[in-house]
Amino acid sequence: MRTLSKALLSIFLLTFTAISWAACPEGTKNNYKGECLPIAGESVKGNEKATGNVLDVNSSMQTTQSPSCSDFSNDPICAIAGRVSMQVLGKYVVNDPMAIHYDPIARRKELAVAESAAAWMCSLRPKYLTGFIAKPIIKIGGNDFRNGVWNPGGGDPIDEFIEPAVKKVRESLAQGIESWLRSGDTRYLDELREQLEIWSQADALSEMIPDVHKYWGLNWGYADVHTPIREVLVASLTAYHLLKSEKALNQTEDALIYGWLGRRMADSVMGPTDGVGPGLENLMPPGNHEETRKALVYGLWGVISNDSVYFQAAIKQFYITLDHARADGSHGWEVRKGTTGSKRSTRGLKKMNQVLNFVTIIAEIAANQGYDLYSIQNKRGVNFHKMVEFLVEASTNKNLKTSYNDSSIQDTRFLRGRKGSINLAWAEAYVRRFPDRPVSEKLAGLLANVFGIKAQPVVGGGATCIYRDIKSV
Repeated sequence: MRTLSKALLSIFLLTFTAISWAACPEGTKNNYKGECLPIAGESVKGNEKATGNVLDVNSSMQTTQSPSCSDFSNDPICAIAGRVSMQVLGKYVVNDPMAIHYDPIARRKELAVAESAAAWMCSLRPKYLTGFIAKPIIKIGGNDFRNGVWNPGGGDPIDEFIEPAVKKVRESLAQGIESWLRSGDTRYLDELREQLEIWSQADALSEMIPDVHKYWGLNWGYADVHTPIREVLVASLTAYHLLKSEKALNQTEDALIYGWLGRRMADSVMGPTDGVGPGLENLMPPGNHEETRKALVYGLWGVISNDSVYFQAAIKQFYITLDHARADGSHGWEVRKGTTGSKRSTRGLKKMNQVLNFVTIIAEIAANQGYDLYSIQNKRGVNFHKMVEFLVEASTNKNLKTSYNDSSIQDTRFLRGRKGSINLAWAEAYVRRFPDRPVSEKLAGLLANVFGIKAQPVVGGGATCIYRDIKSV
């Protein structure tokens, strides 16, 4: 399905023409609802890109999160639990709506002159448009609703549930991105466009079914529903950005896909506990692995839609995550003793690694907008680099023991992971940006033992394909 029928295209053209920026007055843009809204940062004069800034997280977490957080469902900043003053967040505006976590055109040029390296780092889908287009699904549920079957109480929140159809579309998009980066063949762009058109036309993932049974005595509601949706959004937003960068969408196609992405993003703003009600705040605090997953999606959408409020929500999560860091760089929530429930005594480093996966890509998005989050310090004088150094040391030194961590019993299989978010995808981006830091040499050695990291939920495609220095292969 390269294109929709002419009649259907005409309908979409009439329906979505108002989304075009040109339809709004200067200084405003249309959102996916067809409303003209001010362009964030448009009135800011002489905005200086912050580099090397050092800010005390503690001093920024004082008063309000946003002008008003009485209605969580309408404010992505409020939907990130915890407080960071607007005085800090207001400094971060989208400077370039085409600069996300990497530049696909620049990366394609790098890979084009190093075919052998590209062949090692990037997958190449052997067929076009055959068997790889995932059919859209409308209903998506948590542990009580799996694979389209209602099975109340039959799930376990520890399991990482992903609908097979959701996994297929995520991987279909990621493979298409990788294949284009490696080959430059425009037929892969056709495939990406077709996949996004089909899901957009069907308004896929529009019916969310919450869990109704309690696990560990808590009502999880939509928490496990959002995970697979956000994984699809990361891949979809990255694919959409590639198509925009290559000017591979006409106005009707663009409006159709943008509208679907906007609706799913609006669904994602459900408050600090994702609509599960009171009681989960102490189990799922801001700065944990699921809240940072949420923030990554906000960061991508904030840039692509030129909406600084979403962008600031992602920045807010980075600040809160950094505030969790102890003096040694360990994550105060994820790395702790605990043998029941989430079993952090053995899964703490694994979960901290997931946090780094998401917030590193947020930092990359910010860096490409001109802001340095890596060097910001919390009240303990700890910056992101210290967190990296702790995780690398704790996961490779089995003799390391503290009152909150015993590395000898920690699950460190993420060091060898290739797919999903349980891997070192973040390290590919980190080593590329900071090749001369001592910890990067250790990370490069760990990455050399992994035959290419895919990590679609983290970067939308293959992390190795997107970031690895071709000279190192």
